[in-house]
Amino acid sequence: MKAIRLNFFSILTILIFFSFLYSGCNKQKDETAVLKVIFDHKVKDRNLEFYKFIYKAKAGYPYKIVTLRYFNSDFELYKDDNSILKLDTFHYREADKAHEYTREMILDIPAGTYNGFSFIHGLGDKYNKPIKGTEKHSLPNTVDEYLDMYWPWQDDGQYHYMKYEGEYIAGNDTLSFKLHMGPTNGNKNYITIDKLPFDDTTVNPGDTMVITLVLDLNEFIENPETYDFNKFGKGIMKNQEAQDILKKNGKNAYSIKKVEILK
Repeated sequence: MKAIRLNFFSILTILIFFSFLYSGCNKQKDETAVLKVIFDHKVKDRNLEFYKFIYKAKAGYPYKIVTLRYFNSDFELYKDDNSILKLDTFHYREADKAHEYTREMILDIPAGTYNGFSFIHGLGDKYNKPIKGTEKHSLPNTVDEYLDMYWPWQDDGQYHYMKYEGEYIAGNDTLSFKLHMGPTNGNKNYITIDKLPFDDTTVNPGDTMVITLVLDLNEFIENPETYDFNKFGKGIMKNQEAQDILKKNGKNAYSIKKVEILK
């Protein structure tokens, strides 16, 4: 009888343990919410449209956009208690092709109250570094879209951060421009987008918080410095003066259009 009693209590102990474990897992799951970030674009006061000469550069050139592809990384959410939730991921946005899946980034986050969002335009050090002695690099290269951003001629980084391309009219000529950003000659050249604040927003367990970001492409060529297509030409990946202007102007390029809670 004694042996049977011990087995009974042993089984009871195991059942209680797994009950607590299951309860803890459910509690953790119940406390999880969802973050959805939507990446939209405009050009000053217009929506982004490709292949149309409907934009005017501050330097004086009518221009059109034909390509827009870029990375973001090192996302951070700001909480109402002044703590920061670091989101260890990157996102690739390709707007000029029919890859709508690049328009959104979806992540699980803790439920709570948030009031700000920040990130890097480009790739932080973790995601854009070669592995010494090999041809491998730290960004997954199994997706064709990533490979289109590959920049193999660099020792200090292996991907473009952005490909923003188009054509402009100078006099009687139609010329092309390529606003390519990336690391070069030891310069990181990514852009840290400081906290974009929004009103305190509480996302409860099971809810989805939707942040719609807007990237104003005109900012790269206008504010605070005027970028001149004619001066820099097409090949600017090794032109640090051009990279510095794009970095400075790009600090102002993002804004938050709206924040919503979906039940």
